[in-house]
Amino acid sequence: MRKQIFGRRFKRDSNTRKALFRGLMRSVIIHGRIKTSEAKAKSIKGKLEKLVTKAIKQGEAASMQLKKHFESEVVNALITQVAPKFVGRPGGYTRI
Repeated sequence: MRKQIFGRRFKRDSNTRKALFRGLMRSVIIHGRIKTSEAKAKSIKGKLEKLVTKAIKQGEAASMQLKKHFESEVVNALITQVAPKFVGRPGGYTRI
């Protein structure tokens, strides 16, 4: 019975699950695509789209907020390479 648990658990505790998602999102930002299960891809899709939207709207000002999630190499790639591709698009940056 599920109690007060949002999303999929993947048989991991919360810290391991967050590290998994952070690693998957980092790989998507750097490489542009990843090969993983559909469930894991659906789990990171929402967070990744919110990060891209933040990078588009705030530009360089978003770097301090994004550095809380990733190291500076990934933040720079997100702001300089990924965000300019989607400037005219209102959402739906990822495909599964």
